[in-house]
Amino acid sequence: MHSYLRTRLSGGELSLKVSDTGINYYNVFIDSLLHKIVKVTGKDTLINFISGIDKGVHRVLIQKRTEGEWGKTTIHQFVLSAGGKLEKETDRPSRHIEFIGNSLTCGYGVEGKDRSEPYKAETETAICLMPRLLPATLMRTTHL
Repeated sequence: MHSYLRTRLSGGELSLKVSDTGINYYNVFIDSLLHKIVKVTGKDTLINFISGIDKGVHRVLIQKRTEGEWGKTTIHQFVLSAGGKLEKETDRPSRHIEFIGNSLTCGYGVEGKDRSEPYKAETETAICLMPRLLPATLMRTTHL
């Protein structure tokens, strides 16, 4: 299942204390632009997701890139800069799209260097771009 979090952030920084049963990758978008790709692994790890932006209010989308077989992420805590706040995202799409399929639906190898590159978690991503391109939320159920 495709997972993501939408919120509004002020303060310019956001870290998450997380645990993961495997290795997962997340896209981090700030005001609809890709800010970075974050690798999540380990237990009770503090990972910086957002830094280097101004302290004003920004729209944030944190989006899982990897399939369920790569592990489950648990968020334990949101860590903000002094004076930083998370606010409810009020601009929500009115439509919802559901994709059901296999690794091809998930974006198997889309970001690989060439077609001979072996399957890796960090190279799957295609369908997770859809919520940014269409005015809709997305649910993706995929597996090998």
